Amino acid sequence: MKKLLAIAVLAAASVAAAAEEKPFVAFVNVGGAVKADLFASCATNFVPGVMPARIRTFGTEKVDVASIMNPATPDRRFGEHAKLHVYFVSDKTFPPQLTAPGMWAVINVRNLDKEADAEKYRTRIEKMMLKGLAFACGFGANQDIGRCVMGAGSFSTLRGIDGTSASYSPFVAFPLMDFLSARNLIEEPTFE
Repeated sequence: MKKLLAIAVLAAASVAAAAEEKPFVAFVNVGGAVKADLFASCATNFVPGVMPARIRTFGTEKVDVASIMNPATPDRRFGEHAKLHVYFVSDKTFPPQLTAPGMWAVINVRNLDKEADAEKYRTRIEKMMLKGLAFACGFGANQDIGRCVMGAGSFSTLRGIDGTSASYSPFVAFPLMDFLSARNLIEEPTFE
């Protein structure tokens, strides 16, 4: 009887937790494209410091682009509350980025470690995470070159990536915040 009661309590707690779970952005490390600790640190510490999106990190061995491209079958491997997906790959067959605005982005981090010490590599990963979030939300390049991570010319070369800011300019930040807020993907501040 005690065992059944314990199972019932756990099941009720699980249902209550699922009901309270809020929508989030899934940052997915595909095939270990980025070292797990670096990936988690950048995604859950750095990115929310720039844009307070509710982010969860996941790992998977591969991403089937053909299947995620179909809007009728969104990727549910990471839970029903994952409303946007940003996949990070390291693959010579992929372009620098693929995007389905409002659904997902695939960011290729291949070669970001070239001519880079650990700090420079980390900064490049952080910038690509910001780019991935913006791409998944439907935002692309702007002319705020040097002051915005989404500045034109900062996408496909290391020089371009290194030459841009690790933040969003107001031209991207405010509409991005509105987009994320409309989808309940903003982490509300807590004042304790």
